[in-house]
Amino acid sequence: MNDLVKGLLTILTSGLVSASATTLFNFCQSERQIRRNKLEEVCVATIKSIHVAQEIRRNFDKIFDSGVSAKQMDELLQKIGSMVGDDVLRINTLTSLYFPEVYPLLLNCSKSVADLNATSPTDREKMGAAMDRVIADRGEFLRGLYRLAPQVNAPIWKAW
Repeated sequence: MNDLVKGLLTILTSGLVSASATTLFNFCQSERQIRRNKLEEVCVATIKSIHVAQEIRRNFDKIFDSGVSAKQMDELLQKIGSMVGDDVLRINTLTSLYFPEVYPLLLNCSKSVADLNATSPTDREKMGAAMDRVIADRGEFLRGLYRLAPQVNAPIWKAW
């Protein structure tokens, strides 16, 4: 009888351990997949915002040389800001929720955009330098995201 009880306890215990391990494995796998999707989404939105900023910078001298007024330049910058506004909001939200380790790099991006917005639209040299800083900070943020990829894509058994 004693052997029968031991056998039943062994079977029950192994069943519980197996169920627990499977549940934990499935949870880790789904969490990893979510983080991978969110990382991809943040990277795509960041790349898009970098491309928009680079396009603006490439055409900046042409815009300035065309003789636009300060008011027109300010309106143009606001229009451009609204084009990437949703992407910036998504980048901020997803980064703070899923990738807090690169959030300081994102704060640098926000600071450089604030500096750009504070620059007088008639000061060509300062505007160009501020735009270059925005592009550089966004590039650094993107590199920070890329450095997270091996951790996010690591096999599940390495995450334990």
